[in-house]
Amino acid sequence: MPQEGKQETRKYFSSTPVLKSFNLAGVVDYIQNEKPQNVIIMAGAGISCSAGIPDFRTKGTGLYSKLEKYGFPPPQAIF
Repeated sequence: MPQEGKQETRKYFSSTPVLKSFNLAGVVDYIQNEKPQNVIIMAGAGISCSAGIPDFRTKGTGLYSKLEKYGFPPPQAIF
């Protein structure tokens, strides 16, 4: 009896790379030529810093540091 779903899983989790190169050009090439239905972008902390949005933790310039003057409790207090 064939296992349903197993074939479908292999389609998404292949060990063969789908990108020709692991840089922006490779991603653009894949999107233009393969026309994927869904694109997921995973980014880490700090990606917005290059756009001028301050990070949270840097002393003096970070968001937490700038909010200290308003007397808020430490940010860790909400966790």
